[in-house]
This record gives sequence, C-alpha cells and structure tokens, in this order.
Amino acid sequence: MRRDTTRNMSAERYAPQESKRSPLVRREGAGVVVENISAVAWKWVKFECQADPGSNVFIGGTFNQWRPSCFHRLRDKKRDGSYRTLLQIKKGRHEYKFLVNGKWLFNPDLPASAPGKDATLNNMMDVV
Repeated sequence: MRRDTTRNMSAERYAPQESKRSPLVRREGAGVVVENISAVAWKWVKFECQADPGSNVFIGGTFNQWRPSCFHRLRDKKRDGSYRTLLQIKKGRHEYKFLVNGKWLFNPDLPASAPGKDATLNNMMDVV
C-alpha cells in the first residue's frame, strides 16, 4: 500500500516567512548589512565587494582572527563584479578587509578603525 506523503505538505507551511524584525544596519551598495536574526550572541552579516569579474575575493577580520585558513570567499553569482557572502558573526566590534587577487582593500565609504601599528586602516562594524 502506497502512503500519501503530500497530504501534510502545504505551500503555506513551507513558504518563507517574512521577518517582523527590522534590519539593525543597512548600507545600500557595497558594504555591510547586519540583520537581527535572534537575540542570541550571533548575527547574520552580509558582506559585499565590487571587483573585476573573475577576481578571487576573500574577507578576513577579527571575526576569524585574521587567519588565512579561515578567510571566507565571496561569490560573484551574476558575474557582474558584485561579490557577496553571508556570514554568522559574534556580537561585538569587528575589523575587516577584503582580499582581492592577493591585495588587501579598504573601503573608504564605510566606517574605519584607527590606524594600527602598521599604519593601515581596516573597515569596522558593530554587530549588536
């Protein structure tokens, strides 16, 4: 006897639900989007970077201890030079930079930290 498994699978039940929580930070275009997903110690953060199509784009920062083995690759799904990734990041203040084709890039349109010992600037964000 064949069992009907579609009986409890309505489209309404499995449709994406619109969040009633508003974004905490939104910067249109290249930059950072921090979204409030829950009241826990981690938040989803969307990173965006503009680079030539076909580039190798990664992100490193205090959220992954600047360790190259932990850098996250950004993808250019539309092949238009808009690289994106979504990471779950612990609450707090973080510094970061994009690594594009082996060169560290700082985005001057986003908040920056004070220069460090090596006199370089990093982008900064507060995940709350």
